Amino acid sequence: LLGCAVDASGRGCVVQAVKAFESYFHHAIAQLIHNFPENHMTTETTPQPFWSTTKRFPTPLTFDLNDPQHLNFVLACTNLFAFNLNLPTLDAAIIKKLAAEVKLEQFQPMQLSVKLKDDGTVDESSASTDTADSAAIGALKHELAGMVAKLAHVNVRAADFEKDDDSNFHIDFIAAAANLRARNYRIPEADRHKGKQVTRRPRIHTM
Repeated sequence: LLGCAVDASGRGCVVQAVKAFESYFHHAIAQLIHNFPENHMTTETTPQPFWSTTKRFPTPLTFDLNDPQHLNFVLACTNLFAFNLNLPTLDAAIIKKLAAEVKLEQFQPMQLSVKLKDDGTVDESSASTDTADSAAIGALKHELAGMVAKLAHVNVRAADFEKDDDSNFHIDFIAAAANLRARNYRIPEADRHKGKQVTRRPRIHTM
C-alpha cells in the first residue's frame, strides 16, 4: 500500500482495492473450497458431511464492475487507502475507469496440510503452508528495502472509525464488505442503513 503514495493520481489505491476484493471474496473462498470440497467428510469414527446446515458451502465472487456492490466496495476501499496516504478523494467514475484497467490474477491454490477435529472444525495448529510463502516473504522484504528512499517523504495517517460521518466511506466499506461476504454464503444482504445500525452495537464484528 505504501507504494501507492508515490502516485498522486490514486491509481495505486484503486489497484490495491481491486486486489483486496479478489483476496477477500474470491481467492480466500476458492482456497477454502480447495481445502474442503463440497463432498468433504469429517474424520470422525462415523464420518459426517463437513458442509452441513450450520456450515454453508460458499461461492467465490467474480469481480464485475457492473455490479453495484462490487463497485461500492472498490470505491470505499480506494478512498480509505487514499485517506491513509493523504491523497485526494476519487469519485466513482474515475475509480471505475481505473479499476477496469486492473489485471486480475488467476487463483493459485496454496498447498496446506490441515487436520480436522472431531467436531469438524479446523485444527489450526496443524495448518502449514508450502515453501512458496517463504519465497513470497523474501521477495516482499527485498521490494520494501528498495522503496525506503522513495517513501521517505510519505506521511501516513490512521483513520479513526466514525459511523456518523457519511463522507468518510467507513459505513460504505462495512456495508459493501458485509454484503459481499453474505453473498459468498447466500445470506440475505442488508442495506447501508442496517449496516450503520449494527455498528452501534457494543460488539466487534469481523469478516
